[in-house]
Amino acid sequence: MKRISIPAIIFISGFIFANAQEYSPLYLRALQQEEAKRKTHKPLKIEKSKYLGDADMEFLYLYVCHDPESGLTLDDEFILQTGEKVSLYSNYGRYRIDSLTLANNNSGIVDNAEFHTIYDETPVSFEYIVRNHEENDSLTVYTSTLPTDHYQYEEAAPLFDWKLSDETKMIGELNCKKATTTFRGRDWEAWYTEEIPIAEGPWKFTNLPGLIVKIMDSNGEHVFSLTKVRNTTTPIGISNSYARKTDRQSFNKLKYETAKNPPIPSLPGMKLTAVEGGDGSNGKPKEVKRFTNFIEKE
Repeated sequence: MKRISIPAIIFISGFIFANAQEYSPLYLRALQQEEAKRKTHKPLKIEKSKYLGDADMEFLYLYVCHDPESGLTLDDEFILQTGEKVSLYSNYGRYRIDSLTLANNNSGIVDNAEFHTIYDETPVSFEYIVRNHEENDSLTVYTSTLPTDHYQYEEAAPLFDWKLSDETKMIGELNCKKATTTFRGRDWEAWYTEEIPIAEGPWKFTNLPGLIVKIMDSNGEHVFSLTKVRNTTTPIGISNSYARKTDRQSFNKLKYETAKNPPIPSLPGMKLTAVEGGDGSNGKPKEVKRFTNFIEKE
């Protein structure tokens, strides 16, 4: 399955029509020239990362989500960095970019080829959840509706009413216990391990007697699975200078509206043509599938 950055699917599905693209030779030549530039080793100026603290452990998660209405299944990699003062859950590609910046004394100058290699290897999206342990575990969420539209909102640490079970099972080499809860419109089943006594997990999930190894909703539409654990001493940083402040409810509404009716950008050298037959009959572009089964229902 081809991996698509989850936030970017809204943007992509807004203007890509199957079998409906025509590229001019001039545009194709420009693409080749741009690709050559991407592989050139030279200084590249990018946004500096804001240093938040240091991590002592890192946990990688695979997130798979399915939209039964459109039939789309998406997956992306995320990383949880835990530290004494702060924890950060972020898109793995974004983590690699921030790590590259911080490793170079946070000068904002990185190697051009290395920077673009990260984009080629890993989907990069504007996705952060910062948990401040010194301020009652309050959350600051940085996210986007489109690749260029960044937002941030704050919320109190969610209170999860976990029901602990005696049921156990092995996941990989970890002995795990079961717990269930209901959160913002979905019923969740979690498997956590006391062998890693850290009360955190993927996304906003927390407050179990150990690290969350796997968690999924009752319909199997949103699944988080731990893929790697590593001890580390690395800085935690984010790039957020362009984020506009909002609140959770307003953002979720905007995200849904943007997904249902995405703007169609004008791309140089590209022409959208009608698709004959099926949904594209009578000179109308073929209808594209859009992912709208977001994790929070309320």
